[in-house]
Amino acid sequence: MISRKVAEQLVAKLREGTNLFVDVIDQKGVIQASLNHKCVGSFHKIAYDLIKGNRDFVNVEKSLDTLGIPQGVIFVVKENGARVGAVGVSGPPDSIHSVAEVVKLTLETMLAYESQYESFQKYNNSRDIFCQALMYGEHISKEVLISRAEKLGIQADCLRISIFIVTEPKSDFTQLVQRSASNPLASEQDIVAISRSNRIAVFKHLERDKGLLANYRYMVEEYLKWWRRELMDMGVRVQFNIGTIQDKLIRYREAYQHAVWLVTSAKCREELNWFYDFTDQYLRSLVPNEVHRSVFQTYAELIDANTLEYFPDLIGTLESCNYNFIQASQKLFIHKNTTAFRLDKIKTSLNINPVKNPKDRDFVNNLLYYLQQCQ
Repeated sequence: MISRKVAEQLVAKLREGTNLFVDVIDQKGVIQASLNHKCVGSFHKIAYDLIKGNRDFVNVEKSLDTLGIPQGVIFVVKENGARVGAVGVSGPPDSIHSVAEVVKLTLETMLAYESQYESFQKYNNSRDIFCQALMYGEHISKEVLISRAEKLGIQADCLRISIFIVTEPKSDFTQLVQRSASNPLASEQDIVAISRSNRIAVFKHLERDKGLLANYRYMVEEYLKWWRRELMDMGVRVQFNIGTIQDKLIRYREAYQHAVWLVTSAKCREELNWFYDFTDQYLRSLVPNEVHRSVFQTYAELIDANTLEYFPDLIGTLESCNYNFIQASQKLFIHKNTTAFRLDKIKTSLNINPVKNPKDRDFVNNLLYYLQQCQ
């Protein structure tokens, strides 16, 4: 929703630094702010039709004096995907189109920040709202996060690691979260919340010391014993997904997403999963599929059909077992000699040796990723 306050702020800023003539129109087609004060409060027919339609912008090639609409470009303004208004910039459409789009994006950013700010004002000391902002606040500023953290007694610059706790079935964990401070290894600086998907999210405080990187996994596992016991007593199955270590609140959203990624994308099935064990897969997933296709499509089409049939399972299992033939054979339910025979066929037909050559191993892993995306 475009308020008069935000509309006037945008126009005032543009008046200070530019010569642009801008109208800001709300969802009802009413001009909320304009350099021409006489227009404020009047109905903008073209903007209203645009907002109610499907197009994202319209060019007004000639001034429509009867409607009081000058030549220019009008863009729809969106907030969370909804069409909440429009912004019009006067001038020849061809020359001011890109400028008008920048004005529209600026207004959308202002609306996002205003929405976040109003939320925090309404729930000034709410720890839950603060936690929701940490996990989902895409447009929130670090200054707002730090200010709210200070009011809640939360240190903004200490180390924390994200943990995403998944249970089956889901349940009401409100009381469990409230008593999580009774965990013998809990810290006053731990942040514990319930996610939108009714999962438990934890940002576990870590003390800075020289042995941290060598010992943090042990410390986290010890901390999670309390959670495992409490959740099992509730009769639910539990999975712990540990994300990344961060020391800035503005990065907590990414840390939370890293932990969630282990479930949604890496499809981890173990009870305890560490994001840092999957960084290669994560970074590979950031590359667009079209890039993988341009590299591997033709190459993969040249591989013998028989070899291609068992390539994904064989290479994937060998990699997960660090090329231990006995362990891989057990997972594949085949004899170790069959595993060796199939790998030899791959080595011969592709002239590679992923067992001894690190570059060849990287190559087959990337080829495997491409083939899995094609399935």
